[in-house]
Amino acid sequence: MICALHTRYTQLVSKGSLRQVGPISKVLGKASSIVSHVHRSIHVSEILEGEKKLQTANATRSNSQFVMMRSLLRAPHDKLQQLDCPQL
Repeated sequence: MICALHTRYTQLVSKGSLRQVGPISKVLGKASSIVSHVHRSIHVSEILEGEKKLQTANATRSNSQFVMMRSLLRAPHDKLQQLDCPQL
């Protein structure tokens, strides 16, 4: 069984190492902006209706950024192009 301290340390190390790689950090930031915009906008949510929901990243799960990227990449490309995301 893994203790809570070890789990937290692993989360901090993986999060810190991703921040040090500039291109990856930029991609994760843009992906997070898209997912946040989809969750906040009713109009954009309606475009993606019927598809699997985009998953948001959170600070407590070490693989949440991977899950977020996977959900974004699995979304239909034609519907993603219809999104009006001002952050990009």
